[in-house]
Amino acid sequence: LFLTQGGRQISPWHDVPLVALSSSSSTYGGAAAQHFNMVTEIPMYTTAKMEVMKDKWFNPIMQDEKNGAPRYYGYGTPFFNYGLLPQTWEDPNVKSPE
Repeated sequence: LFLTQGGRQISPWHDVPLVALSSSSSTYGGAAAQHFNMVTEIPMYTTAKMEVMKDKWFNPIMQDEKNGAPRYYGYGTPFFNYGLLPQTWEDPNVKSPE
């Protein structure tokens, strides 16, 4: 899945702003509330493990694979959306045990 905006391809990781642009204001506990964007990688009630592909041009959202086979969320059917906050990063100095 590739995202586009204004007819041009964009990255869900780099080009979607972290803080959502909002035309309406809201409050929470009397304070102004900010809204944040989220990129959903595993939609609620589905198990296909989709990923923002860090190593592909424009970071498309594709089904993750391990040893050439598609990966699925293995802890039952999630009752929540799983994903990432755009314009955040992983520390390249911390290596995954996988």
